[in-house]
Amino acid sequence: MSVKNLNNTPVLVVGAGIMGAGIAQVAAQAGHPVMLFDMRAGAAVDARNKLASSLQALVAKGKLGAEAVTQTLSRISAIAALQEAAGAGPVVEAIVEKLDAKRGLFRLVRDAEGRVSVDPTGKRAGRGAYLCGAPACWERAVTTDVLNHALRTTLSDAERERLRDAAPQPDAV
Repeated sequence: MSVKNLNNTPVLVVGAGIMGAGIAQVAAQAGHPVMLFDMRAGAAVDARNKLASSLQALVAKGKLGAEAVTQTLSRISAIAALQEAAGAGPVVEAIVEKLDAKRGLFRLVRDAEGRVSVDPTGKRAGRGAYLCGAPACWERAVTTDVLNHALRTTLSDAERERLRDAAPQPDAV
């Protein structure tokens, strides 16, 4: 599998549990800046700190170099609110099935017929991608190839315009 160049666009990982922290680690080790968010106050910072300890233990065992760990950790920033993620590109949802945690995200889905639409229920069948509610997230999503990559499709100009029109209004976020 090839990894598309994100041109230094941050990856947003929503959920800082074991799975979210692991995803953040892999993305950061691959050279991507990562924003790590969790609804639980302080959880993203705690996850980054635990990750730092785990990586330092690998340095002590000779499995990783200290410089690689420093670079990896420098790419991971814990954020306290989704509004801070306005510059993010791809969003990886690693949340336990808690509705409160998912309410701040909007799911887009490509259905079996290839149509891309907003999924207000979060339950439609198809390949999904999540966006934060910030206008900058939606603008980046409809003007770059981020959604093409995430949804494994090529959005038409009409689909991009329809998604732009579906973006939440700033006062609704």
